[in-house]
Amino acid sequence: MFLNIKDSLNETDIIGNDIRSLEGKNIIDVFSFYFGLYTYDKVHEIVEKIRKNVDLKKAFLDEISYIGKLILNSGILNSVVAYIDLVDGFTDNEIYEQTEEKLLEEGIMLDNQIFSTVRLSKNVVSMGSDIMALEKIFKEKKFLVDSVNLKLLCNNLNENNVNLYVIGSTNDSLTPIEAIEEEEKEVENYNCKDYYKFIFSDGNHREWKDNQELLYPYLVR
Repeated sequence: MFLNIKDSLNETDIIGNDIRSLEGKNIIDVFSFYFGLYTYDKVHEIVEKIRKNVDLKKAFLDEISYIGKLILNSGILNSVVAYIDLVDGFTDNEIYEQTEEKLLEEGIMLDNQIFSTVRLSKNVVSMGSDIMALEKIFKEKKFLVDSVNLKLLCNNLNENNVNLYVIGSTNDSLTPIEAIEEEEKEVENYNCKDYYKFIFSDGNHREWKDNQELLYPYLVR
């Protein structure tokens, strides 16, 4: 079904806005985010709803248009977070380039995937002058990295008897699990294991949905 939809998409098909957009066959990659947003049963339900329509392309575009716009509108925010605080000064594009290289090393060819979050980020078209100017600043490395001072944070947790839980999914393509693991190693140097705790689970960005029993003991009621 998705191969038929992808074949039917052409350059006149566009989602997004005047600032950021996806065009043609690249639109198919929006559906890759559904596996992070919904349970597999819900994804199956959505697929069946699309399949029942005579015009598959229209049904698909109607389904993904809203979420697609949300993803495109938040794209530049992802770049800001990645660059300033998350992964030691790498821009959003640089993170995805490293991801693509790693996938190729493992024999995973992006061009052979029906849809891909990596490929989606790569193919977003930026048109807004403000965003283009901001992306230029990122590329020229004009922002300094503003990483969290973990030593100060750990000291404050200890002094104030406050627990901090960092939850990450080990199989989530949207979260750089390597960065969280690196954070865990660094925190070990500050004698803070009783207050700064890490929970790694499988959830594909659905930790709160798929790991309820694991997380319930840590939730404040």
